[in-house]
Amino acid sequence: MEASRFRWQKIAGESPTVRMQIQEKALDDGIDQLDNHIKFIEEYIGDNSDTNLPCMADIDFLKKWTQDARDLASDRNALELLIGVQGQTGAGKSSLLNAILECSGLLPSSNAEASTATICRVAFNHSDEPKELFRAVVNFRTYKDVKEELDYFFGDLQEREKLLSPDAEDANMTDEEKSRMLEELAVSIQDTADKIEVVKYIGSTKMIHGSDREEFSAKIKPFLDSTYTELTGKSGVGNRAVALWPLIDWVDIYIKAPILKGGLVLVDLPGLSDVVGGRAAVAKRYYEKLAVAVIVTPCVRAADERTGVTLMTENQELQMRMDGKLDDRGYCVVLSKADDISWKEAIPTDPILKENSQRLNSLRNQEVATNTSMEAIKGRIATQKTAAKSASDQEKKKALAAEVKTLKATREKYYKTKKGQEKKRSALEASSTFHAVAERNKTLTRRIIGDLKKRHNNFMSRSLVQSEGAVVQPFVQPRIFPVSSKAYWNVVDGKPTPGFPTARYTGIPALVQWLREATIPQRERQVRGLLHRLLGLFQRLRTWSDDQCRTHKLKASLEELETALAVAKSDELGNMLQRWRKKAEGRIKRCDPCSAKGKASKFAAARFPGIVETWIMRYPGQRHLTTKLSPLTFKAIVRRRGKDFTSRAGGLKLKYNWMEATSMQYKEWIVQEWTDAMHKNLPGTEVYARRDIEGHWKNITDALVNTFLQLFPDLKGQEDYIRRQIAGLVSILEELMDKYGQRIAWLSSQSPSVHGALQEDLTKRWQPGFAIAEAISSGSRLTQRRHAALVEYGTNGKGKHSLTEAANTMEAKFETKRQRVIDGIKLDCKDAQVKFEERLRLIINNMVEPSDTGARMHVASGQVMIESEESRNSRLDLQRGIRLKLIKWADVWNLANYEAEEESETDIPKKLTSAAEDDDDDDDDDSDDDDDGI
Repeated sequence: MEASRFRWQKIAGESPTVRMQIQEKALDDGIDQLDNHIKFIEEYIGDNSDTNLPCMADIDFLKKWTQDARDLASDRNALELLIGVQGQTGAGKSSLLNAILECSGLLPSSNAEASTATICRVAFNHSDEPKELFRAVVNFRTYKDVKEELDYFFGDLQEREKLLSPDAEDANMTDEEKSRMLEELAVSIQDTADKIEVVKYIGSTKMIHGSDREEFSAKIKPFLDSTYTELTGKSGVGNRAVALWPLIDWVDIYIKAPILKGGLVLVDLPGLSDVVGGRAAVAKRYYEKLAVAVIVTPCVRAADERTGVTLMTENQELQMRMDGKLDDRGYCVVLSKADDISWKEAIPTDPILKENSQRLNSLRNQEVATNTSMEAIKGRIATQKTAAKSASDQEKKKALAAEVKTLKATREKYYKTKKGQEKKRSALEASSTFHAVAERNKTLTRRIIGDLKKRHNNFMSRSLVQSEGAVVQPFVQPRIFPVSSKAYWNVVDGKPTPGFPTARYTGIPALVQWLREATIPQRERQVRGLLHRLLGLFQRLRTWSDDQCRTHKLKASLEELETALAVAKSDELGNMLQRWRKKAEGRIKRCDPCSAKGKASKFAAARFPGIVETWIMRYPGQRHLTTKLSPLTFKAIVRRRGKDFTSRAGGLKLKYNWMEATSMQYKEWIVQEWTDAMHKNLPGTEVYARRDIEGHWKNITDALVNTFLQLFPDLKGQEDYIRRQIAGLVSILEELMDKYGQRIAWLSSQSPSVHGALQEDLTKRWQPGFAIAEAISSGSRLTQRRHAALVEYGTNGKGKHSLTEAANTMEAKFETKRQRVIDGIKLDCKDAQVKFEERLRLIINNMVEPSDTGARMHVASGQVMIESEESRNSRLDLQRGIRLKLIKWADVWNLANYEAEEESETDIPKKLTSAAEDDDDDDDDDSDDDDDGI
């Protein structure tokens, strides 16, 4: 009893990429058909008077159908999967994003002074207005956030006397330098306050749009990068340069880039160590929502540093592990600026490059010899031309002309030799560059993988000690992508960089393909859910407009069928769904990410006082270094209540976040149980849920067919029609299972926000402790006394149990979210029951012969309504029109070309090939040929 299936429903044996292409095309086609049906129905209803419309039972159904259709189309445009591109300033993130988006110059790049300073997200532009091909929304910070940061700033300024006194951290700064630094900071703040154009936007948004990319890019640049912009001061006077980025939370950009069409959203994020102040919370929210992270580091920097350490902090690595992202689909590493290399520097250590260098020297010597010979021949040709012009004897003139012709032929041979030598030299230089780039890529990839694997093994060793039931998890190697955005655009412009003859060599196509493939599980879940909703809309409208039932008309009371079929079978389904739901809830409740809380609480009680002791250390994670924080840095962290503070003293950039570091130590004790529950056991419940329901669903639909046949023995010869109608109800089951999977996926994705509650609650519980420490403002040894107050608060005060209490809050937050899922599944079951009942009424309406009074059943309520002859004729007319359109819809889904494109190779080739054959060997532009006078 299987309903007819469309092409997009028959993709089980296809590859993930092909499945995705087919489903996305089917979704786009289905949305187009929805629009056509909505317009047709609304125009029909709007063009007819009340007396020429179907009865209210049908009108209400059609209005509900069109609203559901609009909701689906809106949900399609609202699909989002965030891909975070992160890295430190100067890593090349903006250039990389421009290449991925195939939109040169969109984001500011290629300028160290104009590096992107604002969080920026780029999504697909659904507007088709010519003037809005490019759109942006600038989201300014709230007045409260700006004021809080300024309060911190001016609070630090109040310590200026201490800043100007000798300090261990700032020993290299003169008093004059420190005074100038304070002056510049104060003036900058005053400038910002004076700018009416800026201040008026605080707490608001600014819309920008345009049809030209370059003009649009220029408009948004001041809101994205760290350069200064000329603005007019109050009263229209006093033009001054001011940086706008400190007043902006984030910028939304909308463009029609191919990679964004399916709902992917690219987010240009700073490294976690690069963002401070109020915007740190905004960055953190984005990090929590990421489906995939792209970590960018320049090749040169990666070659000079401990790459595995600098790619991500230990805290970031632990968070990714807890969020199920520390694998080959959750993140990748991009080695940017792959073209930034001098192959000659590697000659001493590379035999191949050494040989190439020798061959190049030989080629250069050959070119010099060829050029010398060409110059000599050029001189002889000039001499013979002069002699020929002055010769009076015709025979001699002919002889000289013949000699000139011979010399020219010789010159042409030399010219071709020269071109061949130049071509060989260019090819050899390109080959040397390619080889040097490839060897460095291999080295960096090995180093990064080695560092990450070592960190993984060290973590697993600690995990085995901390958890009795811990299982060693295998190291999953992330994808490494060496890329060159500069070389990519040179290829696009038709001027390939040596060593990068085609786009494939730049690494950009491989990265783009990986981004699409890595997000297929999430995208497919979203698209499949929308397709099943589309199918439900298709079947509801087809059932309502069906005319095949004309040969199956029954003389029966609508009220009797409402009771015997619609209500009875709906109740039966409701009871089944309730049993299924209870069973599913039990499985969900057994997935407890906080199951190790007891063990972790013992750790908290034993270790927490020691953690607070380390807060005074400049390098708290390195016990062998005993240098303590300067008074100013310690005071600044206390004033910020243990939250983000970055010290740049002594030329070092050290980030401190006591609350984060403390919560991370707790999380290490629960990570194994957490990841199993959130990212293994929870998603696993979907398989059991589907297995449990499918058999029961089949029993109910089979029984429904039998009930029809028992009530109406005359239908015995038309069972196929009944079975086809009932088989179509399976779309309701698919919608229900889609929603179940989406809710479970949502709960799993809430991992960052749930375990983030630990730090948030811990921060709140320590507010009084920091207030006590800050209140100590006079006397000697201020830092030591403040630190002692914090230790006392954490050992004997209210902070003693703060970590355990924060863990309880975290657990409560998970239970709240889990209950939201359970409540949602309950609503989904009710919705499935309602849809089941409505579809039965649609079938009944079409199968029952109209009575003399023209009775029609209201699909939503089951109420019997009277249909006049005019309304009946109007309904039949509308149904005929809809049937024709549904035939076209079915043809589109059946006959459209859903054969996906073959997957092309995108990985960087292992060998260098020329982008195009040089076909200008016979080009004589450099031959200085002149036949005049000969």
